[in-house]
Amino acid sequence: MSNEIKIGILAIVTIALAFWGYKFIIGNNILVKTNSYQVLYDDVTGLQIGTDVKIHGVDVGTVSRVELLPGEKEQVLVVLDLDKEISIPKETKAVIATTSVMGSMEVMLKYDKPCNGTGCAEVGSFLEGETLGLIGSMVGTDNLELYIKQLESTLLVLIDSIDQKFLGVESENPLAKTLRNLDATTGQLAVASSKLNGLLNNEIKSTLGNLDNLTGELDKNKGAMVNVLKNADTLTSQLAAANLDQTIGEFQQTLEDLQKTLASATSTLDGVSATVSGIGKGEGTLGKLMKDDEMYYNLQRLISSADSLSNDLKDHPYRYVPFKSRKKVKRFERLDAKEDASSN
Repeated sequence: MSNEIKIGILAIVTIALAFWGYKFIIGNNILVKTNSYQVLYDDVTGLQIGTDVKIHGVDVGTVSRVELLPGEKEQVLVVLDLDKEISIPKETKAVIATTSVMGSMEVMLKYDKPCNGTGCAEVGSFLEGETLGLIGSMVGTDNLELYIKQLESTLLVLIDSIDQKFLGVESENPLAKTLRNLDATTGQLAVASSKLNGLLNNEIKSTLGNLDNLTGELDKNKGAMVNVLKNADTLTSQLAAANLDQTIGEFQQTLEDLQKTLASATSTLDGVSATVSGIGKGEGTLGKLMKDDEMYYNLQRLISSADSLSNDLKDHPYRYVPFKSRKKVKRFERLDAKEDASSN
């Protein structure tokens, strides 16, 4: 046998083993003969290929295919592969049940009694499908109602116990005290609201009564009120006729005087502005003092000379008095020089 034939045989065997291994892993052993049955479901959430199919808890097959059928209802077709020797009645229900809180699932085949002959479902036929939740799977459909009733009674007892323990009349729980205080406060608010309502009704009735009396009095004295209003209108007209013209004339005279004052102030400001402008341009004595540096320095020298002359006149007045002899002047100067030397 050539090497090519050996390699071909090995490849075929390898592919066959891989296919068998894949089928075996997903729960379909091709070496074991099985009977297939079909089931339609509306929802198969969590169901996978290879999920166990059981009768009374015994594995009798697996789920071999899960397929969504196109159409208006979009039902799900599930194919069950059962062991060759297993026969099931036509009325068998294929119930998808959840077996744990982790989401593990199985398909349970349920029927009343075993079948034989024509009473058994044909291979490839459709079975009735049903889906149970976690609680229904754990207690069963027959005991579900009883379980719910027991759960309800247990919850009621638990709630009563909690209410008695934490919310009872004699309970020292802070929540119970708060609720009792809230109930008392609500009652007090209801009483206060009732009293306030009565008080408001009485006050409103009294106020409306007084308003009605006042309206009646006003209606009785409306003639007198009309006369008072007429007199007031007459008096107002007379006051307006007597003083309005005079007041308007005085106001106009005041406005004229104010306009004259403003005109005079404007003229004065214009003169000041012209003077300041001339000073800024160097016109006049002040302008020259501000603009001509030479004149400023001459004035400074004049002031300094005048100050020196004044000091000399104060210190040596005899120099400016007409004496008969020049010798007297020199004698006074010697005396002043001697006094200056002695003071230093």
